[in-house]
Amino acid sequence: MHTTGLAVAVIAALSGACASRLETPPDSFTIGVVSATEYGIVLQPIARLTKSEWLNTWPTLEETDLIPTLDQIPDTWLDGAVPVTWRFSPPRGPSRDVKVVNARRGDSVCYAPVELVLEGEGAGAPPENSAPAFFGIATSSDVPVAYWVEVPRQGEEVGRLFAAIDAALRKIERQTVDAFLFPEGLPSPGMLSSEKLQATAITKLMRSNDDAEGRTYWFDAVRRAHGDQWHQMHGVALEGWVRVERGAEPVVFGQTGRVRWEMESGARHTPLAIIRHHDRDFWVLRRNYYESTGYDTTEVSFPDAFERAKANGGGC
Repeated sequence: MHTTGLAVAVIAALSGACASRLETPPDSFTIGVVSATEYGIVLQPIARLTKSEWLNTWPTLEETDLIPTLDQIPDTWLDGAVPVTWRFSPPRGPSRDVKVVNARRGDSVCYAPVELVLEGEGAGAPPENSAPAFFGIATSSDVPVAYWVEVPRQGEEVGRLFAAIDAALRKIERQTVDAFLFPEGLPSPGMLSSEKLQATAITKLMRSNDDAEGRTYWFDAVRRAHGDQWHQMHGVALEGWVRVERGAEPVVFGQTGRVRWEMESGARHTPLAIIRHHDRDFWVLRRNYYESTGYDTTEVSFPDAFERAKANGGGC
């Protein structure tokens, strides 16, 4: 979006002296998503680790009528006072300190979280009807954060994963369609029978930017209905992870199927970052559902993926 070029300058304005990485990650910390809005750069806390348990106690508009200033935020929201200094890890460039100067309510007319306003100038108004621009992840303590690179949908890397993803999608498509309640006016289940679906297309394939060997991937794949453009808006989709071990066939795990139609049924996820903590990986995924958004923190440890915390990001 048009804020991208200005983002570099804005984030530079937020920077403080670069601190060294902690040799031992803290046992307790909070994760926040940093975004650009027309009002400035904001941070929404989405999950916090308390030694061994992940929680989200940061409320939405549905959960509180309070629109606080910074010093009015209750200690119960983060199990203590809101940290003034956070460690910001952008997708490109070194991590740096950023400072919280205020709090505000998000922009959604339906429900919205309280956001922490960061020191620095705004990035200009996003285009009409667009979501705030994602800038990166901030943590209340200095912990390693990795980001994503998108894998080209053609080539050797996607080729070695295709058979496993295709088989996993075909395995769940019948039960996914059978379990879906088709609203009136939408395509019938027969339209999504196996013989009426196109070949599997991998719509998104990603791996972390510090995983050069491509051991764990996140994917989204779909088998679209045959027919005109309207028909092809419908289909059966699958998202999840693929693990590649040296000398072994790729294995799909943590997958979720959904019926896809013109207004998109079911939550769609996009990986944002990975929090590395004590040899455990916690993936932060943005969740889009109709006109709302949210964030899921999921522990990914092959062959399992466990959701640890959820947060609403606003919408209707």
